[in-house]
Amino acid sequence: MSGRGKKTSSHDTPVMRQFREVKGRYPDALLFFRMGDFYELFYDDAVVASRELGLALTSRDRDVEDPVPMCGVPHHSVKTYLERLLGTGHKVAICEQLEDPARARGIVARDVVSVVTPGSNVDTDMLDSSRANYLACVVPADPQTGEGPFSCAAADISTGEMLAIRMDDESDLAGELARLSPAEILLFPAWDRFEKLLVERLPGVTRSPCTTVRDFIDTDRARVRIRELVKDIPVSGKGALPEWCLTAAAAVLDYLARTQPGRELPIRRIVPVSASDHLVLDDNTIRHLELVQSVSGDRKASLVGFMDRTSTPMGSRLLRAWVLGPLRDVARIRRRQDGIEAFVQDPGTTGRIMQHLTSCCDGERVLSRVVLGAATPREVGALRNTLSILPRIREALASLADPGAEPPVEVPQGPSRLAQELERALVDSPPPHSREGGIFRPGYDSELDGLVELSTSGKDAIARMEAQERESTGIGSLKIRYNRVFGYYIEVTRPNLHLVPAERYIRKQTTATGERYLTNELQDLQGRILTADERRKALEADMFVRLSASVAQEERALREMFTSLAKLDVLTGLAHLAVRMRYVRPMVNDSGRIRIRAGRHPVVEAFGAPDGFVPNDVDLDPDGERLWVITGPNMSGKSTFMRQVALACIMAQAGAFIPAEEAEIGLSDRIFTRVGASDNLSWGQSTFMVEMTETAAILRHATRRSLVVLDEIGRGTSTFDGMSIAWAVAEHIHDHVEARTLFATHYHELTELARTHEHAANYNVSATEYGDGIVFLRKVEHGSASRSYGIQVARLAGLPDQVLARARELLEKLQAGASGPSPATRADPQLVLFTPADLVPHPLREALDAVDPDNITPVEALNILARLKKLV
Repeated sequence: MSGRGKKTSSHDTPVMRQFREVKGRYPDALLFFRMGDFYELFYDDAVVASRELGLALTSRDRDVEDPVPMCGVPHHSVKTYLERLLGTGHKVAICEQLEDPARARGIVARDVVSVVTPGSNVDTDMLDSSRANYLACVVPADPQTGEGPFSCAAADISTGEMLAIRMDDESDLAGELARLSPAEILLFPAWDRFEKLLVERLPGVTRSPCTTVRDFIDTDRARVRIRELVKDIPVSGKGALPEWCLTAAAAVLDYLARTQPGRELPIRRIVPVSASDHLVLDDNTIRHLELVQSVSGDRKASLVGFMDRTSTPMGSRLLRAWVLGPLRDVARIRRRQDGIEAFVQDPGTTGRIMQHLTSCCDGERVLSRVVLGAATPREVGALRNTLSILPRIREALASLADPGAEPPVEVPQGPSRLAQELERALVDSPPPHSREGGIFRPGYDSELDGLVELSTSGKDAIARMEAQERESTGIGSLKIRYNRVFGYYIEVTRPNLHLVPAERYIRKQTTATGERYLTNELQDLQGRILTADERRKALEADMFVRLSASVAQEERALREMFTSLAKLDVLTGLAHLAVRMRYVRPMVNDSGRIRIRAGRHPVVEAFGAPDGFVPNDVDLDPDGERLWVITGPNMSGKSTFMRQVALACIMAQAGAFIPAEEAEIGLSDRIFTRVGASDNLSWGQSTFMVEMTETAAILRHATRRSLVVLDEIGRGTSTFDGMSIAWAVAEHIHDHVEARTLFATHYHELTELARTHEHAANYNVSATEYGDGIVFLRKVEHGSASRSYGIQVARLAGLPDQVLARARELLEKLQAGASGPSPATRADPQLVLFTPADLVPHPLREALDAVDPDNITPVEALNILARLKKLV
């Protein structure tokens, strides 16, 4: 035994036993254990939290032999610490005190009220309001081998949305996960291939082992669990969920239920979809086209960020979903276009509606928090304000320029009785928490009014009683005072003691100047005053729970209303964008043709073209010019041009207007891009390997209905290898895939494709020399570029003059060598390395060139073969 005089253990106290019992039920979470004004962490949880949060690691009862490691955070700032822990992939179990410690007999009752994980978080202060917060689970059709097809269930508990998606292969799976961008994914046990796919394609997502996934492979068990948790969803019979999605859906719902113990989940339906229902954008395309963030990580400089003119978080999330999941149904696209056009034609009404929408709350998330019992008075007050603004929105919609036309969005009236109740109940500016009171208007509840009066005017009541006692006793100096020992008491000076009514006054204490007394009336008043504030707060908390329950009863009507408001928000925002940026309504059809006149890149035009954006035309036709080979110098605008075509197609199929003077957009099933590359050392892949992997995926999955954008294929390897690969890829797309393709290259040899392939055409982005420099005209013209202007671009980049001079000298020698003497006769032998092998004369080549196989006899063929053998 060491440490003379020390206690032997602090582990077996009642509090530590309580902690270990709760922790045993949540072994994979950090347990925030509420003790007074702090959340304490113990044992390994404390070690981890102190490291992740930079907290001081201390111990409980340091004078014992084996102290318990501990650290803590103040309860009022817990969100800051939770956000940091969630950002590093941790889960946190929140264990609250379930009773007032001052009234507890023995140890305070505690239990976990929620488990906060990246995918189950419902706290709006910690969520990005512009994007959904999905928890996803992916299950292979064959759990033993991990082979597809795959089913994915994704739920956003913060909004009540849940999807089930069917995917054929891992490429589609990666694309769908990139589109959903889940905050957390439940891992199917022992599926190593999926883990590798996540590490490579979605490195930032939290990956959570989930052993219960395997429990629901038995679809009967999955049906039972889904029915337990979401009673309105049919799992068998007519209209039931398809069997392929049951396992993943049950796993997600079960996981969410475990994070919300004792609470009802705010999910009311699961929407089955197929990846083929929308235009497929894989993760490379989303990244290369900078749909949700720029290369530097800036959301505002992305397509979604620039297009987002919405007024509510609900609209912002819906716009993101529209852009990342464009439609493939012409009728649905045109309905969206009709809505935008109606608002474009009446900008005054559009402006009024957008102004009204700024007063709307994030109703989807507020409603989910209401159902979970986590909404604050301030959030319910914001919902009340939204209901109050609804009549003005409906009135503005009814005043659109064409009253006879079908309204762009049907916004329901909403539950009017609930709106009246909330207006009558809540103060104008409700508090952020229900525990402090001040929630309800005066006159809403008589009992509450009495407690409020008592708690706020206690001094007045004491003063009135003091005046009454002076009058009834005739003691003019009588005072009612207060101290912490006795509470309120009556003080009488010695000269007036003979006037004290002995039948009512109870002597409590003698002082040097007189006596202190109590009366039954004073004690009763004191009890009411001292507990009035506490009782008021408790009563208001109970009343708020009942009011929230009234809101939850109208969940279906409210969800319908918020869905309509989100759609209205997106349509008015897109109309505002169209008017402001001079966008046009494209003709969307099934023709397959992509014809854009004077098209522009939406983001570059807005942020990156100080001298004005140069618009360009494009006309890709599956039965005409479907492969454009685009040449031109670096920095001339090839990549911008190709991206703007792809972005126009995405915007059009999302239902938006596009930056052009006129456009016809034939639907695409997929858009593929291969623009730029970088080494990925964590995968052990070089630039060229990444390039070839992405190109291989394009060749496997592209169809005649796809749009393919390829930039500088083959540049990651040697010149002749790269040129050969680029030629073969372009030829394969032209001959076999037949996809509409924009193919930018610096290999001028590829311009020969237009001579030999019917549906290929050459285009170039023009530039002209000006002195020793270069001027980029940024105009796409028919025909191939005459040269690459590489040295002029190098001058713009700031290469030293002596390097540029030497480059010109070498260029002149190389160009002369391409049509001049053989390498063996040149003065500079080092340049032999740059000479193509097929330009070197050789007797064997000359002899073969002289042979005409169609016009020789068998005997002549034998003689030629003998001659060739001698030459060899």
